[in-house]
Amino acid sequence: MTALYVALALSLNAFAFFGARYAVGRRSGLSGLAETLGMRVRWPRASLVERLVFTGVGPAACYLVAGTLIAAGTGLAGKSVADEQSLRVVVWPDGPAARAGLRDGDRVESVDGAPVTDWDGLKRAIGAHRGEPVTVVVVRDGREVVLTPTADASGKIHVGPPIERVSIGALEAATLVLVGPAKVLAGAARSWLAYILRAPGAPELTTSAQMGNLFELASARFGDEVSFIGSLNAYYLWVVALLALLFFPRGPAA
Repeated sequence: MTALYVALALSLNAFAFFGARYAVGRRSGLSGLAETLGMRVRWPRASLVERLVFTGVGPAACYLVAGTLIAAGTGLAGKSVADEQSLRVVVWPDGPAARAGLRDGDRVESVDGAPVTDWDGLKRAIGAHRGEPVTVVVVRDGREVVLTPTADASGKIHVGPPIERVSIGALEAATLVLVGPAKVLAGAARSWLAYILRAPGAPELTTSAQMGNLFELASARFGDEVSFIGSLNAYYLWVVALLALLFFPRGPAA
């Protein structure tokens, strides 16, 4: 199923990218499909400003498509809000926590004997035990349960906070169009940078395959599917930008 979403994302990006370039090229007085789409390397009659606009319009169109899909999907399915206050967990299937016996709804009390009061503290405490067993005390049905998951090489035991769905208004949806793709890109950049630097407790490397796995774990609502396609479009915006620069049209010959 993930392959289908990737194909849809690529198709939408291609349509937005070349459609925007075609519209700007026509307004610049170009004729011929190859020239209008910028597939030829020289524009004898185009000014530098026109060539810069032509180069930037494709990535900008793809950005807006990604933002619109993210906003539309969030509007349909609701905004996901993580409950990071209760310290209750959702356990990923077949992960270290699941194998150690953690269950959905368990509330974490302490890690290695030290009380945990917030989600960031929990991540730091677990992240300090890469590839090592860690003692986690949880409350389940009113009683304490001691478990010993073994953190993976990135210092994760594969649990997350419970997610609630909250509806959004028109203003928040409009804001998502503009900032949604930027958040996806920023998250991916932080993930790659932390992976390169091998920082202690660093987040796991975000890849499109991992995004697909996360999608499969989420509820299969139509809005989720729309948001997922938008997130894929945003994740690959750097490819679109490189493509636009590759076909940057040169000006008149000297």
